[in-house]
Amino acid sequence: MNITYKTSIILAMRIFFCTVVIFISLILKNSNSNANETLFNKSEKAFKELHESTLNEDQSIRYNNIMKQKYIYVSFLEFVDKAANTLLMKTEAGELLNKIIMNLLTSEQKKNPDLKINEPGYSIKNIDENIYIFFKIIYDNSLTEKQKNTAIVKRIMNPKNIDILITGVYGENSNQIILRYFICYKNSNQYMEKTKILDKKILFNCFGSKSKSDRYECKQTRKLFSNFFNHIYFNNQSETIYYNNSQNFKTNQMIIQKKENRKIQKQKPIIEQIDENIYVTNISFMNSITGNSMFEDKISEFIDQAIINGINLAQKDNQLIKHNHINHYVENTTKNAKILVGIFFDPELIKSEKINKVINNMMVLAKVNILITGQYIDKGEFVDFRPLIISKNKKKMETKISTFKKKELYCPDPYESTKKTFCKEVSDTISNLTKQLLLESL
Repeated sequence: MNITYKTSIILAMRIFFCTVVIFISLILKNSNSNANETLFNKSEKAFKELHESTLNEDQSIRYNNIMKQKYIYVSFLEFVDKAANTLLMKTEAGELLNKIIMNLLTSEQKKNPDLKINEPGYSIKNIDENIYIFFKIIYDNSLTEKQKNTAIVKRIMNPKNIDILITGVYGENSNQIILRYFICYKNSNQYMEKTKILDKKILFNCFGSKSKSDRYECKQTRKLFSNFFNHIYFNNQSETIYYNNSQNFKTNQMIIQKKENRKIQKQKPIIEQIDENIYVTNISFMNSITGNSMFEDKISEFIDQAIINGINLAQKDNQLIKHNHINHYVENTTKNAKILVGIFFDPELIKSEKINKVINNMMVLAKVNILITGQYIDKGEFVDFRPLIISKNKKKMETKISTFKKKELYCPDPYESTKKTFCKEVSDTISNLTKQLLLESL
């Protein structure tokens, strides 16, 4: 009995001890569980905060990128005369055409503030070199259309962060002007190419200085121009942004021209204030195909004589005109002709820089007010004669064009029947164009 009692006591104590141990274990386990849960919650919260911070940072970056892409940068590289092969020598119709397109884009910019036309730092310089690069790519038959667009974007557009590039070439005859224009998009695999044929007479009647915009043909022409860039857009991932042009198109002067007009003119030297004579000189024509002077070509003799006849005709209307007056002329030599050609066909100079260089390097030293030269353009069956005038006082260049069939150029020399010279119509036309240019430049 005693043994049984003792055994029961021992058993009860063991059970109690085990119970206490189990109870304490449960308490400790619960405590550790709560601690672990608390740590997990803190870690999870910290992770969420870090994740949200990262998301906010990514959103901030994306926002900044969106802000950087707020504007659509459009660069207009002026249309070039295909025959002249340089931006400097544009015909009167070509000058007007470029003004019309620039005015169209300027008008669109006023309606759409996010559209930036020729924005400083986001535009391509209007120089021959950029034109050469562009058309070298366009006319590369070894490239697909996609490869051409990619090459244009990488070489021309990306360095200036340009979204849209507009440029083209034009040609003309006596009645029409043929425009072939290109629109390239930064975020697209292809470029737009269009050709339009315009009536030259309507072009001047509707958009010239004495335009009559209320005519029916003018309204139709304005509509045609509006449709030129009716879908100026660029692709941004899956989105397309486009702008539609208004039918109400006003012909204001180019912004660049306005800036030039606002420049303060420097005071004329005292000698020019006293001397009212207009000193004129001439240098032989340039060949736009070869890029050389025609000084040593036989045809240059006939062209030079026609130019001189035109100057003489202008002198009859204005006796202040003095041609190759003593101490006021540029000698018509191979050396000077090459200097002029070098300036005109320098691909790194814009038009105004070329004009200024001719004035500073040739005209100022020779004390002349007007320099007359021109371009001879061989078009196969036809040829163009383009006399042009550079005015020192106005810092401006003007040109006119006349086209003839090659077979109609030469006639027997009335003074020596065994020789040939320009037919009277050819010579008179060049002379009259020269006279008009000279008198209009005064």
